[in-house]
Amino acid sequence: MFFKLIKIIIFISAMGSVPLSFHWYEGYQEVKKENKDASFWEYIKDDTKRMEKSIKENNLLKKAMEARNLIKKIALNKVGEALELYYLDHGKYPFQISEIVGEYLSSESKILEEPGFYYQQTFNGYELGIKLENGEVVKINKVLPPKF
Repeated sequence: MFFKLIKIIIFISAMGSVPLSFHWYEGYQEVKKENKDASFWEYIKDDTKRMEKSIKENNLLKKAMEARNLIKKIALNKVGEALELYYLDHGKYPFQISEIVGEYLSSESKILEEPGFYYQQTFNGYELGIKLENGEVVKINKVLPPKF
């Protein structure tokens, strides 16, 4: 047993990850309670596979979040385009964003219902924005040139 422990310590120190080695050792002790024949090396191999799977899943979640954020940015630009079309027809921007739904913006567009979406008419234009899942706030500010 003593030589096995020395072998494990040498292996762990060669890996250079003390916190990970304690994680493995503690996890192995739990497995050993249930299965006396459990192999430390098999436990490390299985745990490494679990960690790799978790990393891949987290990476997929990150990619999915990035895709949703990109869709929100595109949708925000579509709202900006709809506001410009409204302005061309009416000579002003709408007081409420709901005024563009239907004729200028598809009623199927869900961007207006997104948490963190906002529209505010300003003295000489508007401000439009949305808070993305990563915390970033994307804004579109439209300022009209002064009329002479």
